[in-house]
Amino acid sequence: MEHRAEQLFVMRRKGRGQGQTDVPAEQSPAGQGSWFPPADANPSGPGDCDCAAPQRPRLADCLNSRRRGVLPARNRMTRSTEFDLAVRHGVRAPQRSLVVHARRCDDGLLAGSPRVGLIVAKSVGGSVDRHRVARRLRHAASGLLAELGPADRVVIRALPASRTTPFSALEQQLFAGVRRAQQLLNGRR
Repeated sequence: MEHRAEQLFVMRRKGRGQGQTDVPAEQSPAGQGSWFPPADANPSGPGDCDCAAPQRPRLADCLNSRRRGVLPARNRMTRSTEFDLAVRHGVRAPQRSLVVHARRCDDGLLAGSPRVGLIVAKSVGGSVDRHRVARRLRHAASGLLAELGPADRVVIRALPASRTTPFSALEQQLFAGVRRAQQLLNGRR
């Protein structure tokens, strides 16, 4: 070990740059100055472990379970003009934990599939709380797509109470808000 340290010191003194040293490929015997214990340090033998490996779900199961509650990209509002039209020129259906804004699109070009947008303001809470609420609302909205027409645009605004509302109640409020908004859009009060 002392010989190796001398080699490194001499190489640096000869003008090689920082970090450019030659390290010999020979290894010290296991257990003598090495970081790893010798292979036979475990009395039951190398690689023999009494504990079982943790069971993990199959990759296919993970992928399938994630796809169930996902709001597809084609059904998400992404442009501020879409949000603006639905909020300012659509109908409003308030609930305890959220407000549903809805508008039926007049343009035949834009009407391909229903689109849903989320507004989760800082008043809901910190970033962790806001993202949790947004995930829950997206999951609930994915089940809502079957009830919407192809020209419907829905914006869901989360209120501060949505942070502590259980998912089942949040989902019920969302469905009730959308039904009320559709009644208002169809002219039935």
